[in-house]
Amino acid sequence: MRIPATVNSVRGENRSGMKMLKRGLQALLCTLTILTSMACYAIPPGCYSASLGQDTTFHVNNITLRSGSHPNVGDIIYTSPAYTIQYQCQAGDYSATTYRANLVSLPDFNVLRDQLRNAGLALRMLVNDGIWYSGQLINYTPFPFGDAIPAGQNSQVQSVRIQLQIEVVSSPPNVVSVSLSPHTAFKIIMGGIPDQNYGLNINTSGFRLQSIPDCFGRVSISPTWVSLGHIYTDYPSSQHLPRQIPITITAGQNIGCTGQFSDNYDILLSTTFSAPGQTLTSASQAVALTNGQGEPNGLALSLKDNAGNPLTFDSPSTFGNLTQSGGDISRTYTANLDAIPGTELKTGSFSANVVVNITYQ
Repeated sequence: MRIPATVNSVRGENRSGMKMLKRGLQALLCTLTILTSMACYAIPPGCYSASLGQDTTFHVNNITLRSGSHPNVGDIIYTSPAYTIQYQCQAGDYSATTYRANLVSLPDFNVLRDQLRNAGLALRMLVNDGIWYSGQLINYTPFPFGDAIPAGQNSQVQSVRIQLQIEVVSSPPNVVSVSLSPHTAFKIIMGGIPDQNYGLNINTSGFRLQSIPDCFGRVSISPTWVSLGHIYTDYPSSQHLPRQIPITITAGQNIGCTGQFSDNYDILLSTTFSAPGQTLTSASQAVALTNGQGEPNGLALSLKDNAGNPLTFDSPSTFGNLTQSGGDISRTYTANLDAIPGTELKTGSFSANVVVNITYQ
């Protein structure tokens, strides 16, 4: 997309284009016995959400592979955002000196593990600075983390940082179309305490593994050449600025593409705008333009979405979800030319080359 324009003066023209019970100082549940003595029982040992909130859910995006690519064993094909969980643990009156929080797998994990393994993939977790992983993932052993907790004491509020990764364990992976349902696959518990049922569940959302050929995508831009006309420096800029021109971008499936791809695909598209070799403003939300002599001309070019929000250059944003039944996706943006406050407009031609990148992921 090339955006030309001209700054002119009247003297001469130059052109261009807890679920947890809320505890007090000490979390105890007391009952009065027949002998009128008071017997107190601590809240069951375990780990709970520090915010008294619900269980944590990791939202895993659909994962799209190119059917023509052949990732190697050990390659990471997906890394989730980092999730930070704040928790607090109650050790109870056990004789051991200290305890630590442990991450353990639940029966639901076996289903998730088998589905991934059948596709030649495996799940591993980055837990703080460690990796919870057991080769082919036949089984997980408890993974301790966090500060040690003295027996009979509550821990202070702690946090754990967790990321999910999907790794190739057989090449090429057998990913054409695999749907994984939501699971309650993991739990944070107190390590070393027998028969413990209390802890903080970690759920994984449902997601799809799918493949598409390299020729699958199709993108069009209209118009590809945007003319912003002439700007006159002898008139107040407020009389002819800002200049705004709509631009429509459409993304879809290349019908002429042949190759193996998933049925009922659901592909997340993201868009990134860049201006190679050009100077951006401090917030990276506009291109600072120059005249033909390479001098700043006091104008800035920005792009806005259909809600009027400025886009940040070189930063991806969501374009939409492309589905087999939904057809093409179109989005309208606005090229916005305006004066930079506190600067002088200088005559001369100027232009800006803006590159639009649509990622099928």
